[in-house]
Amino acid sequence: DYTGNCDSIRDNLFDAVAKLPRTAVPGGSRTLYHLGREYLYRDRAGEAIAVIERCLAEYPGTYDCHMARGSIHLHQEEYRPAIPHFIRAIALRAESGTARHHLGVALENLGCEAEARAQYRLAAKLGFRGADHRLARLDEPGSGLLAPVKPKPRTDACDKPLPASALPSGS
Repeated sequence: DYTGNCDSIRDNLFDAVAKLPRTAVPGGSRTLYHLGREYLYRDRAGEAIAVIERCLAEYPGTYDCHMARGSIHLHQEEYRPAIPHFIRAIALRAESGTARHHLGVALENLGCEAEARAQYRLAAKLGFRGADHRLARLDEPGSGLLAPVKPKPRTDACDKPLPASALPSGS
């Protein structure tokens, strides 16, 4: 039973998190990240946020905590607050195509299509294949795996420059 297996995994994560000290230990950020993800996937965003806020407090310099918090913001369609977390994740792990893709999603939803395209291209170059689907949807709506969407109007968020670490080289 797949559902039972998921409950077991979540219970094991909950137990592991309960045993974590309130100070940073090796692997602690991943444990918090995974429990937060489980809560989010079960539509328990409040609990996911609490776990990931703990992750950020105890492991502020970890990629996983920033990716998780940014991803929760995306899930809740809070695009502006997601951006600093993805920028920090990129600074922590520049080779992450996932962080660039997610930054692109936030930018696209704020109407920053050119900026989103740049992030999708970088994500694809770094091996994140989902970015190819996002680019295809922008270039030829209805032709790829993703359903076409109406472009969002450009917002003032597009006028705020991204830090150099988030820009394509040569920009």
